[in-house]
Amino acid sequence: MEEDLNELCSWLGITSQQGRIIEALTMINSKGVKASPVAIIRKEAELRLGPPIQKSNFFSQLKHLQAKGFVRKTGNAAYVVNIEGIRESLESRRTAANNVMGRIGNELEYIQRKGLILFPEKKELEATFFEYDAMQKKIATALATSSKCYLTGFFPKILYAYSPSLMKQPGGRAYAMNLWDRCIREKELEVHYISHFDMDYLFEKLNSSYESPKHAYEEAKSILQNLKMLLDEVPNLKIFYVDTPYGVDLFIPDAENLGQLFLPMRDMKHKGLGGVLLHSPKLALKFSELFEEQTKNSIDMRSEKGKQAIEFFERRLTVLYEKRQKKSKEEETV
Repeated sequence: MEEDLNELCSWLGITSQQGRIIEALTMINSKGVKASPVAIIRKEAELRLGPPIQKSNFFSQLKHLQAKGFVRKTGNAAYVVNIEGIRESLESRRTAANNVMGRIGNELEYIQRKGLILFPEKKELEATFFEYDAMQKKIATALATSSKCYLTGFFPKILYAYSPSLMKQPGGRAYAMNLWDRCIREKELEVHYISHFDMDYLFEKLNSSYESPKHAYEEAKSILQNLKMLLDEVPNLKIFYVDTPYGVDLFIPDAENLGQLFLPMRDMKHKGLGGVLLHSPKLALKFSELFEEQTKNSIDMRSEKGKQAIEFFERRLTVLYEKRQKKSKEEETV
């Protein structure tokens, strides 16, 4: 049941807490009784087997759900789940997923042709599609036995592996924590990371979770400080910066031994949709070699240019925070 709720939250773009509020509201609505804030808070606590959430936090989450069109106010302090709004959102995500699948299909076709050219004796590639969180769990399992991995992304997930606001889905949490533990704590995993360091992506992801520009800004600053510390103290973490997104996302764990190549998929708003796992030892090894070649054209974050890049990230973060604060104040005056 919890996994089903997490999957629904992922597709709707809401937090697990907001998902439980919808679940609680649905259960109250089904009984035909008034769904007051007090009743919703009580039911949500029952589902969570914990203490009631603070009223200020509850109304903030409820406001967000109303803005998304998932909850409607029907009268004096009474609410209902807007099934039609949820259906429209899921339909929109399905359309986006279909579009991404079309693009991924073209990429897979190219990779397969490339594989056949490079390795004529390999007649076909074995490909498996996973939902996004299931793919993260699969990657976490691969990391447990890897000695080296190659990955790309909008922002290095290893830098916020233990962030409670960002690591909410079980698969993503397991993936990030395994990455951190094996590379940072145990120092048994050599990580090669090419990233665009998209500060807009990081800030908006944090702000969406906190619904507080100040909290998002403070955590993003902490993540950048964490980056500086890791670059100084963890030589087996090798991070490279590119000023444009790195085409398709890649994750290659221990290419020589596992022979796996993961292709994570995102929608146009960078929301994770799923991923494709390719089984091909030779192709995984070839792509890891191409990855290492690409690092030569990227900025090593330990270099002087890397230090300048971090200063640029910090300035960009400040700009984003100030813009968001200004927008929030303007909305309050309307």
